[in-house]
Amino acid sequence: MANFFVTGATGFIGRQVVAALLERRHSVTGLHRGPLPPSLAGHPRFTSHRANLAKIQSVEKWRDVLGDAKAVINCVESGPTPTALFDACTQASITRFVHISRTGIDPTDDALMQTELDWVVVRPGLVYGRGSCGGTALLRGLAACPGAIPLAGDGNQIFQPICMDDLAGIISELCEASSFSRRIIEPVGPEVLTLKEILLKLRRWLDIPGQATVSLPAWLLNKLGLNALQQADTSTTPSFNGLYAPAARSMGDMLLANPASAQDRRHARLTLLAPIITAVLSLTWVTSGALGSMFGLATTQDVLSLFGLTAIDPRL
Repeated sequence: MANFFVTGATGFIGRQVVAALLERRHSVTGLHRGPLPPSLAGHPRFTSHRANLAKIQSVEKWRDVLGDAKAVINCVESGPTPTALFDACTQASITRFVHISRTGIDPTDDALMQTELDWVVVRPGLVYGRGSCGGTALLRGLAACPGAIPLAGDGNQIFQPICMDDLAGIISELCEASSFSRRIIEPVGPEVLTLKEILLKLRRWLDIPGQATVSLPAWLLNKLGLNALQQADTSTTPSFNGLYAPAARSMGDMLLANPASAQDRRHARLTLLAPIITAVLSLTWVTSGALGSMFGLATTQDVLSLFGLTAIDPRL
């Protein structure tokens, strides 16, 4: 079995790619910026390198960590990839380079295509997973909103969602196959769905009653960090099934095969409430400290008792 080098190895897509490669009995060297998940620590076929990809600018440093990798899979989700990595691959005789691209905004695409490497650029559609992370958590949170589902505008933005398991399988196949070379591939699911249809599917999957929706204005979406949901894709792409068998599955089939659990419903309901809960707790902590400093413990106890709360002397 081969050794593969994965950047962004603990990210939303990178973590699943690592898991798929390990399942295929390959060895993986993973570059990651954050802490190593305990589930990967000590794995006999996983080697960890903790570093910020953007700060490794020299070919020599890249050569030190690439080792005997057969191919590089770049899963970093933000920022351009240093060109030194491309040069290091050439010097180390690593020709295969699979790059997971942020469609339309990734400067790495053009830089990679100018090299002599055996590259493949992968531009997936909307990716959702079985777990609640990344964009999946946001979609579940919107679908679980009490009363009505918030929509970006009229909710008619078009997506072709693909399951993370299928995408990781496609990427693993691309690492192993040499028939796909110097090409851009757009893995998508077989369904063309609007944002509204996706959120309604998730709401039914979560067993939450009601199908009411409410449109949110663009300025509010921007304030909430949901501006990406406003981007409509008016084109469609044929479902990719050139390598990976079976072909990517529909969202309806994936949801049916993986019924929602109580934990899924609880997490979905808390996703959008979490910032509010954090803000309320922080305000309570700051206010109680300010009251104690300004008026003393006795007065603070009298004020808090009006709200059914009790002040505790921190000296005790």
